[in-house]
Amino acid sequence: MDAAVAGVLAAAVVEVDANPLGLPIGSQTYPHRAMVKQDFPGLMKLLADLGIQRIELCSPLDYADFAGLAKGAEVKRILADHGLRCESGHFSMKELRRTQAASIAWAKDVGIMQMITATLGAGNNPTIDDVKRAAEEYNRIASVAAKAGIQQGLHNIPHPYT
Repeated sequence: MDAAVAGVLAAAVVEVDANPLGLPIGSQTYPHRAMVKQDFPGLMKLLADLGIQRIELCSPLDYADFAGLAKGAEVKRILADHGLRCESGHFSMKELRRTQAASIAWAKDVGIMQMITATLGAGNNPTIDDVKRAAEEYNRIASVAAKAGIQQGLHNIPHPYT
């Protein structure tokens, strides 16, 4: 290559800061659930290679596509092998009603600090009384999570699989 052309090309290179806030870049894994089932370690490598640092999982106790991730300590090891962490995960209200203790145990094994639900489970057209009952129930669930050192959160957009 001509030295003049190489100099022009070198001068044309512009550095872009893809992370101007310096916060970890994260990704949900639900859109990749088919690959979660097939090759979780491979997916984690792919995400890490893309610059992802945090992932959000769905609970293996109520999300069938994540059932293979039932061993929380193993999941945490796989994440660590790729420089990843999982600080939040999705849990359904149905699951938290039935198996909250097991859900919290799994979350703690993985390193999850925020257990997120997509809805309060009051349906698509709840009455104000339905919302009040759901909120009371959710506050009880959140109280148990808080005692375990985990924040309970509500997703702002209803999820069709809760």
